[in-house]
Amino acid sequence: MLFYSTPILTSFVRKDIAILEKEHTLQVFHFDTSKKWKTPLLFLQQLWQIVRNWRKIEVFVCKFVGYSAFLPALLGKISGKPCLLVTAGTESAYLPSIQYGDFRKPILGKFTEWSLRLATHIAPVHYSLMRCNYTYNKEKFPQQGVQFFCKNLKTPFTYIPYGFDAQKFRDFGKKRQPNSFLTIAAGFEQEVVFLRKGLDLIWKMAARFPDFQFTVVGYKAGLFHKETPKNITIIAAIPQEKLIELLNEHEFYAQISMFEGFPNALCEAMLCGCIPIGSSVAAIPDIISDTGFILAEKNADKLADLLKEAAQAEKTLLSQKARQRIVDNFLTERREKALLGLVAQLKLEFHADLRR
Repeated sequence: MLFYSTPILTSFVRKDIAILEKEHTLQVFHFDTSKKWKTPLLFLQQLWQIVRNWRKIEVFVCKFVGYSAFLPALLGKISGKPCLLVTAGTESAYLPSIQYGDFRKPILGKFTEWSLRLATHIAPVHYSLMRCNYTYNKEKFPQQGVQFFCKNLKTPFTYIPYGFDAQKFRDFGKKRQPNSFLTIAAGFEQEVVFLRKGLDLIWKMAARFPDFQFTVVGYKAGLFHKETPKNITIIAAIPQEKLIELLNEHEFYAQISMFEGFPNALCEAMLCGCIPIGSSVAAIPDIISDTGFILAEKNADKLADLLKEAAQAEKTLLSQKARQRIVDNFLTERREKALLGLVAQLKLEFHADLRR
């Protein structure tokens, strides 16, 4: 049995759960910290679930770090049962300008660091989440990644990128609206999300390019109170099937986030034939490669120049290259093979230790 702990149950978390369930029985614990006052109770509930299943548990797997990974990492270290941490973004960054990242809070940062040091293995979704230079925006920390924030971290790691379904996310071959730009930003009515996803720049671009069309998907609750240019369409969260249709209506997908570990939406958009425009942070330049446009720093003038260049580009060729980039490098089958292989290796080592 695998004991799987996660603070969120988003689509990319559920995809990993589905992968692991192909070969293992899972006990999933949702360490939901959306209500902070429940955190001590969640520790007790998590401990009880572990104790109840102790004899069956062979490997702990934790998606993200923070509070939810601490007990599995600690108990794994004490008992010799392996603990695998899958890092994906927030535990690998600290941007003081928007108060983003686990290390922005001293207590949360300590639990994150302890978990990383106690774990058996780390599986970042991109190598930049271990350590990388950060030059996109002027920040207090010119480097990001868990090895920067946890000095002399010795825990071994294996880079396993996310994977995507090229049959589900596909280019329908339909005519797209000229010079149309789509961005997905769940919960962007919150100021921190609005800024982290780079929507402040989108608003500026809409004002500069009144003939271009911009669409932002993902507000979750209430009304959006920012003054919005007429050429920006705001859409609430929609079912995946509708989202795929929407991606096929747009020429470009903009992922100009201030930080993003390995954006799933960007890859899914590229599979649908959207030409990518992305910020130079974490995995984004690696995902896009030569199939689109990279914004080297957070600067409205430089983004405006990129949009002008994009509008004049050979769009059909770039659209085809964008899809092929994901097909060649980031399919579900590749992640499935690597993740299951790593878990099997940890499990094998655990049983070998028991026999000694």
